[in-house]
Amino acid sequence: RVLNIDPSLKAAVFSAGYRNGLRSGMILRTSDSKTQFQVILLKNYTALGLLQTGSLSSIGIGTKLYATSETSAK
Repeated sequence: RVLNIDPSLKAAVFSAGYRNGLRSGMILRTSDSKTQFQVILLKNYTALGLLQTGSLSSIGIGTKLYATSETSAK
């Protein structure tokens, strides 16, 4: 889930990290797949992702994200 959003950096902090199975370069998406983030920084239980597609205005704190089968953004 999204913990925090930084519109100036077009980035978001997630409530999952390395110990939850996230890896650098993974793509996380919203349920409608319109907004996607690429994981660029990992901690044990949190991660940072940069917006790849979509709009930050379409998500909020608490938005659930899903891993895709892609390993990097198109």
